[in-house]
Amino acid sequence: MALKGSSGFLYQLWDEFFLVWFLMLKYYPAMGNQIEPTRVMRNSTTCQAHRKEVFWQITLPFVIGTILLLALAIAASWGAIGEVRAWGDVGIIWLILLMFIPGLLLLIVLAALVYGLTVILRRLPEFALQAQNMLQMISWRVKQGADKSVEPILRIESARASLKSIFHK
Repeated sequence: MALKGSSGFLYQLWDEFFLVWFLMLKYYPAMGNQIEPTRVMRNSTTCQAHRKEVFWQITLPFVIGTILLLALAIAASWGAIGEVRAWGDVGIIWLILLMFIPGLLLLIVLAALVYGLTVILRRLPEFALQAQNMLQMISWRVKQGADKSVEPILRIESARASLKSIFHK
């Protein structure tokens, strides 16, 4: 015996899943919508190998796991027999739903963090180059300042050493 409201719930869950999946495809570059940076030159061979690894190690297992979980959820909803079993299933659905909502919120936060990291990593080489140039300039100026601060002492010591070598011969 099927529950009257269970099919609507599954359709709503299915719609929300596809909405999240669409947003991840749209805003998460590693899953298909790759936006190439305009200023940074990258090794095309390495990038292509990385894309293949992302597909085989992240995208494909995620899709297979999601399909398996949905298949198990559908199979579990068809297996309800009897009135007591149906009310027990409704209770389990409510218990799972209580944990599903925070999990969905955490998934959305995770997707936002992944998107933010891709934006940061896309711009990171440019900022790293600027930081490296600035640190080299600071190092050069510190060295110049140290040389200038020691210069009077070196002049005095070299003059003293010259006079000492002249008079002690």
